[in-house]
Amino acid sequence: MSGNTNTADGLSVDVKNVVADLASKLSSKAKIVTQQDEGWNALFERWSDLAKQTPAAIVAVANEADVQEAVKLCLTHGVKFVPKSGGHSLWSTIGAEGIVIDLSTLNAVVVDKEAGTVTLGGGAQIKDAIAPLYEAGLCVPFGTANTVGAIPQAVNGGLTIFSGILGQTSDAILSARLVTATGDLVTASSTSNPDLLYAIKGAGTYFGLITSLTFRATPLSVLNSPDGTLWKATAPFPASRIADLIGALAPLAALPDPRASGAMIITKSPHGDGSTIVLASLVFFGSSEDANAHFASVKALGPFVWGEKRVSYAHVNDDFDPFCVPGGFKKHTIAGVPRVPGDPAVWEAEVKAYEAMVEKAGKQASRTMVCLMWVGRGEAGRWAESAFGHRGVAAWIEAVIWYTDKETAETVQDWQVEALNIVTDTYEIGEVETFQNSSRETPIETRFPGEGRLEKLTALKKEWDPVGVFTNVFL
Repeated sequence: MSGNTNTADGLSVDVKNVVADLASKLSSKAKIVTQQDEGWNALFERWSDLAKQTPAAIVAVANEADVQEAVKLCLTHGVKFVPKSGGHSLWSTIGAEGIVIDLSTLNAVVVDKEAGTVTLGGGAQIKDAIAPLYEAGLCVPFGTANTVGAIPQAVNGGLTIFSGILGQTSDAILSARLVTATGDLVTASSTSNPDLLYAIKGAGTYFGLITSLTFRATPLSVLNSPDGTLWKATAPFPASRIADLIGALAPLAALPDPRASGAMIITKSPHGDGSTIVLASLVFFGSSEDANAHFASVKALGPFVWGEKRVSYAHVNDDFDPFCVPGGFKKHTIAGVPRVPGDPAVWEAEVKAYEAMVEKAGKQASRTMVCLMWVGRGEAGRWAESAFGHRGVAAWIEAVIWYTDKETAETVQDWQVEALNIVTDTYEIGEVETFQNSSRETPIETRFPGEGRLEKLTALKKEWDPVGVFTNVFL
């Protein structure tokens, strides 16, 4: 690769050649934007500024042919590239040695009600998909943040509150179109490259640049309500009540009930008084009466307020919009454990560590949080085998950092590690898993667990991307 030779502006000759060639070969609606151009700031904006790099150019493609042309030219010139959809991933950023292929305008959503499918373009965000699905009386188990790219969320496993009744987001994938490491445009489905489809359903990031996905869409009646709504409730408590709350929630989280999911969140009060709260965030697929009966033990604890409501599928994620704002230094890491961690002493230690971190880092880090999450579990064997290997996880521990002062980075980031360790250290070696889209530093067998799974993905990587165009993961 000859990209070590730089021009006067600091860019490699190879990068400049790619940009020049793209200008003549992309469609008329595509845009190539550099740091000096109008429109740069909007395209450069990301959910997190953590590890954010400045690419040589951002190529805003307009169609699938543009994607393939951009990949081919990068391969020809030996230039690195990363795709960007919703801009939430910490790995969809690159420095001056490469380009970003921005998929934002490839956000088409095509619902086929009769076939029970929906096809999304590579840049579609979750919010783009759920409204037209709802209008058609259908649903897909997408994640809980409106501005996340729907395709990257799906192909990286797709944790979702719908998992008990619909599986993970990856379980709903029927087929994919993608540009491979050789620049070819291929289809992966049950009848065409089925092994590649296996990889895409949980590890798709590492096998190609996906231009579209087709999902199975299910009638809204699966939500167990007559009007396509689900029950949600929030119940905040002072942090001093965390032992009581985990005592009520742990038995519920351990139940194999596909209708219920929830989280227990340690964070600062949104009222700005500096107090630490522990918030129960609850979801139930069924009537409000059944939901209240299911979570009666939580309500009986007497939270500050019992905020229950019914929410349509079209607005299921709206409560999380404040967390989707761009900018700031954010990162989430997620560990999975085989049994619900119900020891009150563990969670009291979490509160203590959290309060010490915020006291040291200051108010600007007060939106940081740690939470216990559980999602409904469907019956074993219901979903086809795939790259997603976390079927045995009973609960997830998520530590989310959000700060704005670079000087406090070490304090906040060290706490993030500590927050996970407080819980995971209570389990045996080999019991703790890592959600694959939250870390690339943990041992790969914790991200893709299960007998034969890692071996199969490694073989598929050597077949489809032997030189590591889409990272060296599995090589």
